[in-house]
Amino acid sequence: MKKAEATKVKMYGQVKSFLVKPANSSVWAGFTRLEDEIVTYKALLTQMNTAIVKQANGTKGVTKEKENAKAKVISLLVKYCMRAYVWAGDTKDIRLMSVFNLRKSHFVAMSEQEQRAKLSNIRKELNDNIGAMGSVNLSGADMVALDAAILNFTSKMGTPISARGKRKVAGARIGKLIEEIDRSLRIIRNLMVSEYGGSNRDMVNWFLGSKKLKRLPTRHTGIEVKFKNVQGEELQGVKLSLEGTKKIAVSDIIGVASIRSVRGKTYWVVMEAEGMATQRHKLTLKSGRVLKMEVVMAINN
Repeated sequence: MKKAEATKVKMYGQVKSFLVKPANSSVWAGFTRLEDEIVTYKALLTQMNTAIVKQANGTKGVTKEKENAKAKVISLLVKYCMRAYVWAGDTKDIRLMSVFNLRKSHFVAMSEQEQRAKLSNIRKELNDNIGAMGSVNLSGADMVALDAAILNFTSKMGTPISARGKRKVAGARIGKLIEEIDRSLRIIRNLMVSEYGGSNRDMVNWFLGSKKLKRLPTRHTGIEVKFKNVQGEELQGVKLSLEGTKKIAVSDIIGVASIRSVRGKTYWVVMEAEGMATQRHKLTLKSGRVLKMEVVMAINN
């Protein structure tokens, strides 16, 4: 939600608090048109709360399902590779020992396309040699389980885009609701001021005061970084840290890592991930502002 929208939503809550006070609602009891409009106003606020929740949760369900699928296939592949590595050692195949020397951390800073390629390559090597791996308890049934896990994961690739689409739809709904709520407020104001401006001036002034927009507190000082690889793909698992502090963040599924609540001053900002070249930047963070930037991470040669 945009800051201007959040400020308005806060104001709407202030107005609602005024409208539901028994001392106030008793004044317009029997004024049917005003009472009906207040009911409309409160119903619109309920819809607004629902839209805000939908926007906030836009990517959570989809990305969680995707992350679970990725974790499952990587765990399965690493388990099989541990056995295959022993088999390769027994057969003195140095190349396959290197292929099967796999850890979960190898996937951390990879893009989806890189993860897909690595899964496919290792899966091929396993499949090509599975018939000889009975000594380490690997069989065709294991390949069937691995293929199912790979298919489940790859079928969910790209879903964050659709999730962001849902957030966009929810954002548009919030904008539309603001228009409707503002229209309702104008009706309430016109009815209340015209009817009670003379007989109950204090109450009307209180109502008008509750409609004043109050600025939200200033955002914390901090930094927000969107990480990509040289192909322009978002990178998950990149660690962001500020030297001289204990502040650390790791980029999420859309490549974003952020650190908040620090003092405004100059820091050495460190960005690192396994297999990637570490970057250090001397940056000045200004008080009350969040520095936003995009960083391209290159593979460590």
